[in-house]
Amino acid sequence: MGNTLLHSPQIENIWVTKNDERKAWKLFLKRKDKKYSFTDCVSFVLMRQLGIKKYLACDEHFKIEGFKNSITS
Repeated sequence: MGNTLLHSPQIENIWVTKNDERKAWKLFLKRKDKKYSFTDCVSFVLMRQLGIKKYLACDEHFKIEGFKNSITS
């Protein structure tokens, strides 16, 4: 599965930069009341930077942050 994800022409891998990490950490500290994981915050930062508005996950944190579920919308 890992090789498929890393080498598939249909999948674009996005690498996190130090600046992305800093932005995610700021968001993580800002949203302590939401119980987001740091990984959630990294995803939110990258999605906003890339203009991604829909997600495919069972995690309701994306909805709370204003993203739309690909399955239900």
